[in-house]
Amino acid sequence: MSLDYELRIENNLNSVEVLRLLKQLHNFDPESETTLYSQGILLGVEIETEENKTMMNSWFGFQPTISVWFVLDSLDDYEIGKTTLLKTVIRLLQEIPGDAVLLFNYESLVLQRIAGELIFNQTLQTWSCLLYTSPSPRDSTLDLVCRLLLEKGGGGGGG
Repeated sequence: MSLDYELRIENNLNSVEVLRLLKQLHNFDPESETTLYSQGILLGVEIETEENKTMMNSWFGFQPTISVWFVLDSLDDYEIGKTTLLKTVIRLLQEIPGDAVLLFNYESLVLQRIAGELIFNQTLQTWSCLLYTSPSPRDSTLDLVCRLLLEKGGGGGGG
């Protein structure tokens, strides 16, 4: 069983350039010309279709040009894959300007960056780590990543 996420982002890079950037940001191994993998995660980059651009424009007010999809293994290495997913999304948002949304299973909003403002959906149970804003010895790596993003001005409102 897998868990699917999509980062839809408006930018002026093509899919090959985004894939190259992903390889630089994390130690991903190539699976094919359009997909990469690492422990617990598989990802790929696609050009957005006109239909998806129109749909995203009506939902979020922008037309993404690229879709980066992530597939997490829900059983083996789930926590590693989830941490890699969040670190990768954070790094991509730092490197690529433009509006963006991260969706879970193609419909549940995890985070969005619209007009430079990053907002987290804090009601999504899977990502409850985003509520943490102070260090705790019980925190996992993912919680530390979430706090780091919040401390660097990454937002935290309830989208």
